[in-house]
Amino acid sequence: MKIIRILLLIVILQSCFPIFRPEVRVKKEIKQGEVIIKWVEVIGILDQNFPDIITIQKNKQIDTICKSHNIADVNIIVNTIKMGFFGTPEIWYEPITLPMEIMGYKIEIDTSFITNSKIYY
Repeated sequence: MKIIRILLLIVILQSCFPIFRPEVRVKKEIKQGEVIIKWVEVIGILDQNFPDIITIQKNKQIDTICKSHNIADVNIIVNTIKMGFFGTPEIWYEPITLPMEIMGYKIEIDTSFITNSKIYY
């Protein structure tokens, strides 16, 4: 009986405390032949503000294309990766530079996306 009470107490206490580990969610995944483009969103607990990440995987090689807070879209057409942003690509309000080419794919940037919602910081 004591063991059941102790186990019940442990289960109750464990469920009271949230897990502070960030959650990773794939927003978009594009496969074209041997290439996979992933747009990953990292969702933090409390006031953690993580940038979204776009990666490219070709065979077993993986590379990060960019980390940014204002990614709007990503697409791949033939040998060009098209990335859309809400304004200039930035991370924590600081402009970032993106590579012109990665793993044999040219990168095109579109900064003309407009958000439909107001964001207050």
